[in-house]
Amino acid sequence: MKSGYWTREFIAGLFHLITPYWNSEEKKSARLYLAGIITLTIAAVYMTLLLNEWFNSFYSALQNYDSDAVYSGLLRFTGLAFAHIAFAVYSYYLQQRLALRWRKWMTKNYLAKWTGQQMYYRLEMFSQGTADNPDQRISEDINLFTARTLSFMSGLLRSATTIVCFIFVLWNLSEVLSFSAAGQEFHIYGYLVCPFGPTPFSAHGSPIKSATASFPSITSSKNWKPTSVSPWSVSVKRRKAWHFITARQKKKRSCQTVS
Repeated sequence: MKSGYWTREFIAGLFHLITPYWNSEEKKSARLYLAGIITLTIAAVYMTLLLNEWFNSFYSALQNYDSDAVYSGLLRFTGLAFAHIAFAVYSYYLQQRLALRWRKWMTKNYLAKWTGQQMYYRLEMFSQGTADNPDQRISEDINLFTARTLSFMSGLLRSATTIVCFIFVLWNLSEVLSFSAAGQEFHIYGYLVCPFGPTPFSAHGSPIKSATASFPSITSSKNWKPTSVSPWSVSVKRRKAWHFITARQKKKRSCQTVS
């Protein structure tokens, strides 16, 4: 079996290493720990979703100079931030506790197999000194196995939950995309979910170019009102301020040259 390849033998061996603990005498506590980790991870991802919605409402309140909404938004952010931190930290705590209990159980069982039936005598007599400190090697390998397995599964769960949550967000933000082709009318729902779908910046290339190209048309409209604070609009303002400062410095240098 080649190391680093997800072959059938590798998956079978991994399954053989993982499953005994979850069917052992500690299976009830282990499953409770796992259920707690899953619940807290999903709750932390949900707090991230609520924080994403909070950014929209808070910056809209700042733009509209709504002081009451700003103060209430700050209080809401405090609650959301504390909840997110609590869920994330306690999930990590349960993950470490479960890894410790899993490691303890596996170390006890594997050391019993290695040292049982006078195995230490056979190792000393027939290994010719190559089997050096097998107990320490077993303990360290089990530590890496349990910690990395739980970390991988927790990260995979967090990523999958985040993808599912924000797919619903993008679906709700997507309008119906209608177009005609070959004499027929087509309607596409949830086009923002598609990774190759149109974006608000595809007309002019990069996001900054899009904001720069759309700035004159926006400011020329008398009835235009901002709806949200965009980072691209901030970059446009900075660019215009830089152009103004540069032109002012050039004019000042030309006046000094003439005088």
